[in-house]
Amino acid sequence: MNQNKKVALLASPMFAIPSLELAHKHFRDNLVVITKPDKASGRGQKIQETPIKQKARDLSITCFCPQTQQAL
Repeated sequence: MNQNKKVALLASPMFAIPSLELAHKHFRDNLVVITKPDKASGRGQKIQETPIKQKARDLSITCFCPQTQQAL
């Protein structure tokens, strides 16, 4: 396999975790994750990470969370 390839996984929901684990298995050193920014959730409106961001952190994968822009 070409070791120069870079792989980016764009995901947020919990059901994407198996895809992240598979990508990590095959592209460990060339993988990054792009997901939604953290947001307030729950009764206390505490800032929560997406499940993908949490798993990426556990696997020591670089994770980007670009801010979204709403149309005017």
